[in-house]
Amino acid sequence: MTAINLEAFGGMIPGTDDRLLPNSQAEFVENCWLYSGTVYGFHDPVPIYTLINPKTKKVFRIPKTYPDREHIVDSWWMEFQEPYTDVIRNPTSDDQYGRYYWAQHQKTGSPVVPPQYNTRDRIINGNPSYVLGIPKPATKPTIAAVAQTPTPLEERTYVYTWISAYGEEGPPSPPSNVTKGSGSATWNITVTAPTAANLANRNLTTTRIYRTIVSAQGTATYYFVADLPIATLTYADSALTTVVSQGNVLQSTFWYPPPDDLDGWQTMPNGIIVGWRRSEVWFSEPYRPHAWPPPYMVTTEYPIVGIGVIDQTAIVCTNGNPYAISGVNPSQMAQSRLAQYEPCTSRGSILSTPIGVAYSSPNGLCVAIAGEVRVATRAMIGKDDWQSLLVLPSLRAAAVNGGYYCWGSTLPGAFEPSAFDNDSFALTDYSGSYVGGFIDLNDSRVAYHTLYHATPTENVITDVWTGEVLMIRDGKVVWLDIAPTRKREKYIWRSKRFNMMFRKNLAAMKVWFEVHPTYPQLAQTRNVALQQDFRMDEQYGLVRVYADDRLVYTNELRTPGELMRLPSGFQAQYYQFEVEAQCEVYKIEVASSVKELTSV
Repeated sequence: MTAINLEAFGGMIPGTDDRLLPNSQAEFVENCWLYSGTVYGFHDPVPIYTLINPKTKKVFRIPKTYPDREHIVDSWWMEFQEPYTDVIRNPTSDDQYGRYYWAQHQKTGSPVVPPQYNTRDRIINGNPSYVLGIPKPATKPTIAAVAQTPTPLEERTYVYTWISAYGEEGPPSPPSNVTKGSGSATWNITVTAPTAANLANRNLTTTRIYRTIVSAQGTATYYFVADLPIATLTYADSALTTVVSQGNVLQSTFWYPPPDDLDGWQTMPNGIIVGWRRSEVWFSEPYRPHAWPPPYMVTTEYPIVGIGVIDQTAIVCTNGNPYAISGVNPSQMAQSRLAQYEPCTSRGSILSTPIGVAYSSPNGLCVAIAGEVRVATRAMIGKDDWQSLLVLPSLRAAAVNGGYYCWGSTLPGAFEPSAFDNDSFALTDYSGSYVGGFIDLNDSRVAYHTLYHATPTENVITDVWTGEVLMIRDGKVVWLDIAPTRKREKYIWRSKRFNMMFRKNLAAMKVWFEVHPTYPQLAQTRNVALQQDFRMDEQYGLVRVYADDRLVYTNELRTPGELMRLPSGFQAQYYQFEVEAQCEVYKIEVASSVKELTSV
């Protein structure tokens, strides 16, 4: 007696020979949703927004009313042409301006684009963004001659800073010359105005003046004196030292703008933003996205590809060993190079998850935490399979149901755009953008399966408000809505190769499946051709049987549990069973006779 019972359908384990797989696992899986144990199509993404700029490769959603998934369509959209653009919200909880900040990948040979920011209202109104950070005044203040009586005399120096309309303060100017004069005299200070470009691009509105007060121990500290409108260049300081010493001291000594060529950034706990350029890791002051003290910067041995965050640790993925940088204060970060040499193959593959930072390496999908990095797919997918299943340089990922959901994406062409006639040469590389993958590291039954879509994927994006997955395809933002009412995609599930104890003929089969009201009207006559393509507009699905790798039987799925008599006249050592369908299949029964089938 030979009987095969397929249920609790599983995914692929490419690192295991097809003949040695557990019975529920598959040789090939495409676009399947396997979490319920049945085999069903993956959810078909829903278009929710048409791009204004057809060259857009990254979007960021700003909710109009409620941020939840039920109102995801009711949104404003920021569009960016650079796919590697990182958008973050202001880390303070009471930001009255609703500020958003973004940094983009710096392309070799292209003009540098410094990090930008804008307020919610300005974004909605279409107003231009500002350059992030407040520059250091280049010119020191000057002090006019000061009366020398009455005594006692004081020695002072003055500095000034610039402040934006949103209260962002920058580093101080060089100090004035040390000047001696009467403490009760009027000190006339002259400052320099910012350049017209800085005035407009950084929204500067205020000049703040500080002066030194020397303590009994001989330490000079800068104290606040006055705020001036940015156009006012002189100030008469008559405040007594006893009054000024009760005010605030200068805090912004190292509050420089982020580097203009910052390549990207991520948020960390405690209001810290971590960014990078080349082999440098930069940190902002807590809750001050405009302030990036150079003393906080650390370096890595290899160029940085991207950064992920787990708890209070930034995992720095590089072209060589990854690094872990941990801490709660950017001035006291602890850096360590992880011992395993696991280079990151693509910035878009980096995904921060509760179990660690996942990213693609040449050896598989890695997961890094503070102390180590491991190839999490080592037992599931070999290195050779990993590099053939996915297009690693263009991989972009998001989290779906706790799994790693990834797609290859379009890349610029191999030619310099200005070198050829754009009408004669395609400048976009679509290879790999039709194929993706889904990996569940926690459920060995779901394991791995392939994703395919006939429309190229431009980008994969996680919505920061809901965690929902968005993609850019064909000039639209599409939403991977994991809801039971959503339409499912066509799928393919092909079993392992079942090895018979001796060559034999399997004679009967039943396929049990669920029919939903949304399925199309079946064609009036059954298609009995051995070679046929599945048609979603008039079929529930097809079942195929392979004997010794040869297709021997194809049948339409019309009635759940229908008895199917398999062809005779041959014997085979190996059998495989394939379903290509849109219906939900929950069981396949096969036996060497109809009688035996009743006992499956």
